[in-house]
Amino acid sequence: MPSAVNAHIPAQNIETVLPLLEKAHKSFLSKAVGTVGGGTTPFLKYHSPGIVKYLRKSVSHEISEPSYVAKNVLLESNVEFGKEGKDFTDQFPLNTILFGPPGTGKTYTVQRKAVEIIDPSAANLPDGEIGEKFRGYRDEGRIEFVTFHPSFSYEEFVEGFRYDPSARVPTLHDGIFKEICGAADGVDEVSSESGGRVWKVSLGGRGEHRVFERCMENGEIAVGWLHGIDLTGAEGGRIAELFREHHPGSNFRSTNRLVNEMHEGDYVAVYDSPTAIRALGVVTGGYEFKDGYEDGYHHVRPVRWLDREVRDIHALNGNTRLTMETVYNLWRIPPSKLAALLSDTPESDTDKPYVLIIDEINRGNISRIFGELITLLETDKRRGAENELSVKLPYSQKDFAVPGNLHVVGTMNTADRSIALLDVALRRRFEFEEMMPDAGVIRKVLTKKEAETDIIDLICSVFEVLNARITALLDRDHQIGHSYFLGATSPDGLHHTLYRRAFPLLQEYFYNDPAQMRRLLGEYHSDDGGSGFIEKPKMNFGNGDFSFDAEADDAPWTFHEYDAEELEDALRRTFLE
Repeated sequence: MPSAVNAHIPAQNIETVLPLLEKAHKSFLSKAVGTVGGGTTPFLKYHSPGIVKYLRKSVSHEISEPSYVAKNVLLESNVEFGKEGKDFTDQFPLNTILFGPPGTGKTYTVQRKAVEIIDPSAANLPDGEIGEKFRGYRDEGRIEFVTFHPSFSYEEFVEGFRYDPSARVPTLHDGIFKEICGAADGVDEVSSESGGRVWKVSLGGRGEHRVFERCMENGEIAVGWLHGIDLTGAEGGRIAELFREHHPGSNFRSTNRLVNEMHEGDYVAVYDSPTAIRALGVVTGGYEFKDGYEDGYHHVRPVRWLDREVRDIHALNGNTRLTMETVYNLWRIPPSKLAALLSDTPESDTDKPYVLIIDEINRGNISRIFGELITLLETDKRRGAENELSVKLPYSQKDFAVPGNLHVVGTMNTADRSIALLDVALRRRFEFEEMMPDAGVIRKVLTKKEAETDIIDLICSVFEVLNARITALLDRDHQIGHSYFLGATSPDGLHHTLYRRAFPLLQEYFYNDPAQMRRLLGEYHSDDGGSGFIEKPKMNFGNGDFSFDAEADDAPWTFHEYDAEELEDALRRTFLE
């Protein structure tokens, strides 16, 4: 462990460094402490939010911290930073959850945030234009919206079998998450025949140029082995059995992929060298057996050839070299990238952002809905990232990775289910943005609606006192949001808001706890026009031996309903005097 040093951190340097540190991963904190002389880049690659918080407190005064701070954070290096000192994901993280009590504008805000992710210049647009843009992007497929609920499942979210009324059998369907991942990968932007996978194929061994030329001329790809044996309808187990019998020690997987795993619309890229391909095509049909070829390459798939150029795809393939295996999936390459390669489309055009909004994300069973895909949400596990991961989906058996241009934005009502109960796996992979009640929003909206100043002042004051009491009696997660009061532009509107919206919510919060309700809203007294909102109902218990202590805390209660004209004075006497 290096010794501590005193380091003064200039504010202007902190303002440049902090945006880069915001993307930090907590797990590196312990490693970072031991990093000395590693340069700025290694540190920024694994920076930690904990360090960010520490540095924010340390601006403009002396701190005592290990020397890696002085070496790697004070910009005493050759690292060149961008003009703004931040990249796109600093402003719009890939995974975000807006959380807070009900009525704090989470669903409203998430729509604006989604539009700004796609079009940052929309930040200052009025609500009407934001709504119009939001609907337009949804129609384009750039934004998708889904609400989680307790019965929502993996089959609805990712993929699964659903009953098809026309076919009268269950068929495999993609869920909303898989669909928008495909759109973000550019699958919807290429030709209608493009599929979800790219296959590397070798057409003949070294020196077998005739096989390649035959396939080019006939519009097909072909593999050898199992000469003369028709594999139509043969599943993987049968093909493996035939290989054990006829080609012991050889791998059957390439043949099985051509026969069973390729699908119409998939791309095929023909091997030229460990870093390049020499032809590119689209599969146009199912497996065929052609016994008439003398070269022994009888197992065929029809292909429409798109291109016969030698193209270097090393970078496109994640700087991974192609192997000699005859047929395998190039899962690192989405079809959109090959389409861009063919059309010379700039890469940035195929990396435009997409947004999936998950409303009420905490109401769903996260483990059940995301399944094995929860890990793929992490920024460094996305397609094209340094630690890119893919999984084989259980139903389609296709390799799947989450694209790096898909933003997942969730909303969470903390009164419905505490944030403390949120699935830990999800919590670690999302950034959280708290949205709390704001009397300023009420004042701004009601002023714009030309409500009277006196009623605006009353509503804002009562709103703040009421939420302070809720926080003291219950917790801050169950406060009432400002959106409940945005329609209270008159005494009648305020009456409706309290008795039809706010009070029923409070009744749910303090269900079966009349003592707390009395503390919160005050016990009704008729003196001087009335104050308090909780009263004991007049009840006729009849004759007999029935006895009841009406003074006990658990006595029956009801809301005292003031007239709209009486309500303002009652609120002042109950909450403000």
